[in-house]
Amino acid sequence: MPSTSVGIISRLTPKPSMKALDSNTISQLQDQLDLHDAALESTSCGISIADATLPDMPLIYVNQAFIKMTGYSAEEVLGKNCRFLQGEERDQKARHAIRKAIDAGEGCTVCIKNYTKEGKPFWNELIMSPIHDDKGKLTHFIGVQNDVTDREEARMEVIEQRDRLKKLNEEKNRIIGVVAHDLRGPFATIKMCQSALCDDLLKTDERSEFQEMIEELCDKALALIDDLLDTSAIESGLIKIEKDTVDIKPFVEKIVRLNQPAANRKGIALKLSNEGPATWKFDKSRIEQLLDNLIGNALKFSHPETTIELKITQEDDQLYLAVTDEGQGIEEAEMEKLFIPFEKTSTAPTGSESSSGLGLSICKRIAKMHGGEILVESEFGKGSCFSVRLPA
Repeated sequence: MPSTSVGIISRLTPKPSMKALDSNTISQLQDQLDLHDAALESTSCGISIADATLPDMPLIYVNQAFIKMTGYSAEEVLGKNCRFLQGEERDQKARHAIRKAIDAGEGCTVCIKNYTKEGKPFWNELIMSPIHDDKGKLTHFIGVQNDVTDREEARMEVIEQRDRLKKLNEEKNRIIGVVAHDLRGPFATIKMCQSALCDDLLKTDERSEFQEMIEELCDKALALIDDLLDTSAIESGLIKIEKDTVDIKPFVEKIVRLNQPAANRKGIALKLSNEGPATWKFDKSRIEQLLDNLIGNALKFSHPETTIELKITQEDDQLYLAVTDEGQGIEEAEMEKLFIPFEKTSTAPTGSESSSGLGLSICKRIAKMHGGEILVESEFGKGSCFSVRLPA
């Protein structure tokens, strides 16, 4: 038993008059006090005693369980207020509860975050009780500590899971609202066009116009549904990346060729600059989807008589696929919205095109599934560059 803790019960227990006791009784009392001291030292709970009669209530006793729990020796803690165990985390509700109980001379039970001598955090369930002398004067506070880190971490995990589920439910409701809004418009117009087509007096050119409108609206609705299905499949882990060695030149030339008609309709020049390797390994269909989204996005927000460039380069073991436009650019304050599903910036498409707000979030997920990332550089009013990095 350490010298710092010998006879702690003796020091806190009122002394009877020795003259009134015979030697046998004194011996029995001393045995009882020694037993109490031994019990404090052998308990698995941390025990500490602070002197309430001294300034700042210094510790005057800690048992072996306290030493083991905190990593501090008795010599390192005796004479100090136990607040040092909280490290820099001074603004804890539990600390305020302890302070209030001390000021009132009352006990309390709190769960407080402490740190070991090595700086490892642990959650301490502290049961603090006042000790009074035979005249009712407050003399000491005794603290019983239990390491409840596992319990607290499990409780916080439950809270985090609950918050995540709440957030997911809110996101689900928001998605349902957006989808209902974005699909209702096209289908309402399709229904109107269909009714108009039933009119026998409708002229041929008017009939063709309505049919083209129906086809365009169906394409928009299907594109939104495809984006939703892709987002759901990626989030749920149903889509797996299957990497194959891809010949870069024919791959990117095909993507430019397929997007050329849309560029021609807006009078936009679509350029290809291929300075990359001959081959690279990635999921061909998913990277094609990613580049189609980036080029399509650039076309939506670019003015006629501007240029969009798809540039392929390699730096060390990284492949870069960059789509650069001379469009409207993105305001810095709105950059964080770009990859959030259904979030849209204040920049409007230049040709009244529709946007689901899912394309860039899908691109980010595809890049991440390849172990890569998507980078953005933009200057408002001058254009943007979306660059995808794919590791070897």
